[in-house]
Amino acid sequence: MARLRRFAMAALAAVTVTVGSLASATPASAAMSCQTALALHDIYMATGYIILGTNSSPTASATASYWFGKASGILQGACS
Repeated sequence: MARLRRFAMAALAAVTVTVGSLASATPASAAMSCQTALALHDIYMATGYIILGTNSSPTASATASYWFGKASGILQGACS
């Protein structure tokens, strides 16, 4: 269990760094490409699954749903 938790923490750190670098790489006025949106979608979905898999608190489901909703919204906004 400790091994899984360490892996989840490392994955979450990697997701945080990746999201930060993707978000700061483009100017605010530029539209997001569908390719970038797909990458963020995958990151947001992974974040939700990590939260569900490693957290048994009552708010884990709501927090994961937040990330799943963000993933869905980013695809609708950039790839429709």
